[in-house]
Amino acid sequence: MANCENLVGVTTEQIIESIEKILEAEKHYERLRALAPDEKQAKVIDRLIADQREAYRTVSKLYASITCNQLIIPPLALPIFKTYLEGIKLAMFQELDENGRIILLYSSTTVLEIQEAMIAILFKTYMHTTYLNYLLTINMCN
Repeated sequence: MANCENLVGVTTEQIIESIEKILEAEKHYERLRALAPDEKQAKVIDRLIADQREAYRTVSKLYASITCNQLIIPPLALPIFKTYLEGIKLAMFQELDENGRIILLYSSTTVLEIQEAMIAILFKTYMHTTYLNYLLTINMCN
């Protein structure tokens, strides 16, 4: 793509914020996985972690291609929750927040490559919310 400095409606600050949130979510899921009560739930969380890593690669490439600069990752906020259920609930709200951020990026540009990347990430945030709802439901029923 190499549109160096031509962001076509998307700011580097928006992209960096999205990257920060993706990395924070990955850390959150790693902590959540450590608290998972069984291997089945741990595998669901492994899927969420893998998706976050893929989203990071996608958005990092986008950042590099439109700024022609290497990304410098700012300090991240570490997840704060005490219980597995609390962590699931917090993750659901984080995913919903990410939906809004991705929709804003999608609607801020007419560049097809950016829109396609945002749609792919948006789809995964919806899937994550479904997985988290499943985890919440099975743990609330126990």
